[in-house]
Amino acid sequence: IKGTMNNARLLISNNAWGNNLYGGIAVFAKDNPVKVEMAGHNLNIQMSGFNNNHDIYGIFARNQKEINITNETATGGKKGAITMSLDNSANDGGNVYGIYADTAKVSIDGDVTITKAATTSNGYAKEFTAIKTENPGSEIDIKGKFTMSGKSITGKGDLYTARHVAVSLKGNRSKIHIHSA
Repeated sequence: IKGTMNNARLLISNNAWGNNLYGGIAVFAKDNPVKVEMAGHNLNIQMSGFNNNHDIYGIFARNQKEINITNETATGGKKGAITMSLDNSANDGGNVYGIYADTAKVSIDGDVTITKAATTSNGYAKEFTAIKTENPGSEIDIKGKFTMSGKSITGKGDLYTARHVAVSLKGNRSKIHIHSA
C-alpha cells in the first residue's frame, strides 16, 4: 500500500484542529470488522509526500470498529510481516502514527516493523507515536515482534514540544498487548 498526497485515502477532512487525516489501512464506518488476510505474504505500508498539516497513520481504527490482520491461511506456519515507512517531513507536514486505535480495536497476527517515521518542525507536527490508544475501551493486540530503530525516527522540535513515543496508552479500560516470541 503506497500513499502519497495525490493518491492516499482521506480519512477525515478538516478535523477539530483544521487538518486532514490520511491512512494506509483504516476503518471507522463499517458494520462488521475489516479483515485483511495476509496468507503468509508481507504487507508494506508507505506513506509520504504530505504537507499542509495533514496527519498520517499506518493503521487507523476508530468509532468502536475493528481491523483484524491475520495469517490464517499461511502455509507451513510462515506468517507474513508488516513493514511501515511513514514520512511526513514535507514542508508543513503533520503528526505521524504507526498503529492507532481510538475507541476501537486493532489485531495483528504477525511481526510489525517501522523502518521510518519522519516529521518536520515547519508545520504544527510535534508527535510521532508508534503504537497509540486513545479514549476508553481501545485495544491493540500484536501477536508477533514489534521492531523500530531509533535511527529511523527523525523530526525537529524544541525541547518542550517534540514528542517521539514508542507506546502510548490513553483511555480507561484500554489495552496494548505485544506478544513477542
